[in-house]
Amino acid sequence: MPGVIGPKGENGDMGSLRILEPPVVRRKLTQCTWEASEDDRQSGPVHSCPFKKTNASTALYVRWTGLVRISRTNTGDCGRWFITFNGVECENPAKIDTQAYDSLEGTITPASVEGVCFDTGEGFVNIQLNVGPCRHHPQGDTYTGWQSVSRMIAEEVEI
Repeated sequence: MPGVIGPKGENGDMGSLRILEPPVVRRKLTQCTWEASEDDRQSGPVHSCPFKKTNASTALYVRWTGLVRISRTNTGDCGRWFITFNGVECENPAKIDTQAYDSLEGTITPASVEGVCFDTGEGFVNIQLNVGPCRHHPQGDTYTGWQSVSRMIAEEVEI
């Protein structure tokens, strides 16, 4: 139960007004683009994008978008596009890749290859989109890019 109300006190000094703003988050982001690269190589690096990573304990988020085609051949019908960091595929937590299987002759389709990779160190990282054989199907005729822009976006992220 509340007590008896006492006499009114004197006014105190005026305080200062302080507005709290959320901290600004600076993103470490790079974008590389290729105008109609139209690359018909069957294996190896197709696109390279340099990135300067500032902290060994952060991860890299990578996303490549563009057009890909796989055509059936006498010996195969599958193609794999995958990301490497300084020539090595990600293992933590997993490979960053996509595979396309040709059920129709010469299908051109939009593709996205994206993921997060830990253990990429600090400093210069050469991020590459590669093409090569699938893991469980024989390779068909691969083609990357076709009359459009392909792009790779890489971002250093704290996880």
